[in-house]
Amino acid sequence: MNKVGIYFAYWTRDWSANYLYYLNKVADLGFDVLEVAFAHILAMSGYERAELRKAALDEHFRDFSMD
Repeated sequence: MNKVGIYFAYWTRDWSANYLYYLNKVADLGFDVLEVAFAHILAMSGYERAELRKAALDEHFRDFSMD
């Protein structure tokens, strides 16, 4: 079955938005994918990226990757 996703900027214009908030929001809405601005992820610390990855996996985004 095809996955259905949404771009985080649907709800905001801020490129450095809180992706943890949007992960939870899209999971609660039933989406399979959250598209984000990767430039902001590159600016995150290793700890922040690890926290985001853990949250994504906890919300069953199994294809989550930052490799």
